[in-house]
Amino acid sequence: MRNTLPDTTQNQVNGTRVCIIGGVCAAAQIGTLLTINNVWYKNHPRSSFHLFNDNHQWLYMDKLGHATTAYQVGQASMNALKWAGVKKNQSVIYGSAFSFLYLTSIEILDGHSAEWGFSTGDVLANGLGSLLLATQELIWSEQRILLKFSTHLTPFAEMRPSVLGSSVSQRILKDYNGQTYWLSCGLSSFFKSSKNKIPNWLTLAIGYSGTGMLTGSNSSSELPNVSDARQAQWLLSLDIDLSKIRTKNKLLKTVFKTVNFVKIPMPTVELSNGSLSGHWFYF
Repeated sequence: MRNTLPDTTQNQVNGTRVCIIGGVCAAAQIGTLLTINNVWYKNHPRSSFHLFNDNHQWLYMDKLGHATTAYQVGQASMNALKWAGVKKNQSVIYGSAFSFLYLTSIEILDGHSAEWGFSTGDVLANGLGSLLLATQELIWSEQRILLKFSTHLTPFAEMRPSVLGSSVSQRILKDYNGQTYWLSCGLSSFFKSSKNKIPNWLTLAIGYSGTGMLTGSNSSSELPNVSDARQAQWLLSLDIDLSKIRTKNKLLKTVFKTVNFVKIPMPTVELSNGSLSGHWFYF
């Protein structure tokens, strides 16, 4: 009888890589809190910790931002753990958990801000983004539905730079009027019979955005001399899952995975205020 030894090369955790990931995560956590505190909270009064219900504000754009960010951070964390040799299920669970805790910790800053507060709606959105990532990975072993982001500059930030941002980086982060969040669904993954006919990198993208927002709610008490003309926008477009594009170049693979959170500009149909319109390229 031939003796066989267990294969120790499979799923062997690389301690050095785990330490690198831990250091990057710690630096990201600290750096993010310091940056957001400086950009968002520095010039606003502080208070004792309290709750705040903001679920009705900004046409839900901030909630979509939380869910999308949680999804993307979780995916990056999960892939990093796989790179370090952590088993699949563990990398999914740990990556999703880190993403949820990472974003929820930012709510502590909100909870100590006099103008805002700890939002249970934001925490729920964080959980949904992390859950979407983990559920797909555990059931399908792939991400068939991607959460993506696109943005453009709008004139609304110039009308209220203290809230919507004055610099380009602040406007990208704070001006909800220019942001769009997308569900980018892989066509070949859902239509198996057409798998050979539909490129696996081609996706159908459903987007949601809002415009006309100078304040969180549609109340004019903050800006009594400005009329509120906010409206939701629904969008339909095609997209590209860059992670599915085949290439032997490792650097290019890394670049594709890194920027894959951005929706590729494509011809887009928009439904808003009960009417349809089109864009040759929508950002």
